[in-house]
Amino acid sequence: METIKKYPLGQLYGKPFEKKDFVALTSKEIFRLIDSDANTSVQQYHQHDFYAISWVESGQIQQNLDGKTYTLSKGDIFIACPGQVHENDFGNTDKKIKGGALLFTTEFIEQLKHNSVISELTFLDNVFSNPHLHLPDEERSSFLSVVQVLFKEVDKNHSNWAIIKSLLSAVLLFIQQSIDSVIVKSTSLRHIEVYKKFKHFLELHFKENKTPGFYSERLHISDRHLNRLLKETTTKTASDMILGRSMLEARRLLYFTEMNISEIAWSLGYQDQSYFTKLFKKETGQTPQAYRLSMS
Repeated sequence: METIKKYPLGQLYGKPFEKKDFVALTSKEIFRLIDSDANTSVQQYHQHDFYAISWVESGQIQQNLDGKTYTLSKGDIFIACPGQVHENDFGNTDKKIKGGALLFTTEFIEQLKHNSVISELTFLDNVFSNPHLHLPDEERSSFLSVVQVLFKEVDKNHSNWAIIKSLLSAVLLFIQQSIDSVIVKSTSLRHIEVYKKFKHFLELHFKENKTPGFYSERLHISDRHLNRLLKETTTKTASDMILGRSMLEARRLLYFTEMNISEIAWSLGYQDQSYFTKLFKKETGQTPQAYRLSMS
């Protein structure tokens, strides 16, 4: 049985044990690294332990994330978070595409949080399920201007990391502003903090703990309060998010592994396969077997 491997940022350079926290790459550099001998053994579908923000200036490319395919073209930004299953499928991609990517770890983001505004970012925690954002012409021009200055600083022989961090902060805030202009919502900092803590605990415990009470107890708030905060931040209840996280993992395992339905159910904490199948169908509209067949 093949498991989904998780790769660090250093793997891109064939040096998985070399610590890297931030990389800025043009599309040409990305294709060169992916096609290099250092990455021939990388599993086609895999997880990253870092964030990846990529964009397209011209041409078209497909990105596969958690079993869904997204087509990116001019003005599009794509956001992949640590732990999401990414699939390399550049066989039919025109290598003349122009764009780039910023890759950075959670540790690098933590270094930016002395700026309180960075702490309020929501898109990096995947509040918005759609990782695909399109920028209108005017916004795209402003975004690329900041990115261009960032790349120039990175390319210097003696880069100033304080400037690089400030420019990355500007890029992240620009993306947040663009998302907020599409999805109008006023969420308090307190609600965002609770959401992030909930998501952290959920990521650690969703396989064995599926009741809201488990998480509200660790957040030192009532179930009712937790649900209210989550609904205002994500429009979903705690139960919705717990089920959604479990079913996301189920879809990953159905699509990317050869585990049978019983093994998947058991690995996610469901001892009753029929109950697991019922929940999966409620969440996706398909049985696990039908979903696997539809994705083959």
